[in-house]
Amino acid sequence: MFFRRFLKRKRSLAAGVCLLCASGVLLTFFPGCQVGYLRRQALGALSVYWGTVRIDSKLLSRLPDEERKKLEWVARVREFAARDLGLEHGNA
Repeated sequence: MFFRRFLKRKRSLAAGVCLLCASGVLLTFFPGCQVGYLRRQALGALSVYWGTVRIDSKLLSRLPDEERKKLEWVARVREFAARDLGLEHGNA
């Protein structure tokens, strides 16, 4: 199921090539059962990355008040980190 969603994404071709190369490197330098573990971790991280959703007004209007307040709090914390601490907020 993960690979079907993986192949539907526009950015999946580049990520697939990177995953294939990383698998080759892992097989070369980490023989044994470690490769399976590392592969599962990489696939899990990719599924989290591709499961992200932008927070916009349409999403906020569909959420309960408690969740909306939490997401607004996250936005304020990110703004503080970028403005006062000088941290890069990325595009998350």
